[in-house]
Amino acid sequence: MPLHTATLTDAQGLLNINDLSDTPYQQAFLRLLQNINPTLHLNANQDLVKAIADWITPGLKETAYDVYYLKLNPPYRSAHRPMVSISELRLVKGMTPALLNQLQPYLTALPEKTQINLNNAADKIIMGLSPTMSIDTARSLALLLQKEPLADLQKLSSLAIIKNNPIPPETLTVLSNYFLLKTIVTTETQQIMLYTLFNRTVKEGKSKTIIVWQSKGTL
Repeated sequence: MPLHTATLTDAQGLLNINDLSDTPYQQAFLRLLQNINPTLHLNANQDLVKAIADWITPGLKETAYDVYYLKLNPPYRSAHRPMVSISELRLVKGMTPALLNQLQPYLTALPEKTQINLNNAADKIIMGLSPTMSIDTARSLALLLQKEPLADLQKLSSLAIIKNNPIPPETLTVLSNYFLLKTIVTTETQQIMLYTLFNRTVKEGKSKTIIVWQSKGTL
């Protein structure tokens, strides 16, 4: 008989790669890069952010990145649209397989710009949201929010950690609309992994959930 396991993740507890056209999220991504791999050079990290912003920005034509990609073998162009999957990062100038592997636990690609749910964000993501926050302080805040999640952002300013380490309020939320379900089915001969992204909306007190996409084996 097949064995089933399922894990539901708050996708808005992750950093949405399609937010990287906005400065506060670019800075959060830069700090995340520095935190997960301190050997990376700041200039290289900044160049990577610029390349991602170029990739996800609609309407751009014949940019310097397009010229670069067209010289590769095989050649291709920037998509100039929001990413559907974080696997697209493999095509962005400056990204390496090793770096993407390090980043993957902290990133998502959602079909619209979203805020980060502070209640469910990992310590490294929380640290990236504030220019003055250390990883130990971010870990303490994450543990605090696990025990006592915020019901609204108005209470955020009362926390001593936030008073000493301000976070741009426009980057945050305590309500999520996107959730990722990871399902693993194991039989005697194979293992099947399925990812499903759900969107939940509440209108006039009624909740509606739809499947945004499903992917077999990879995000």
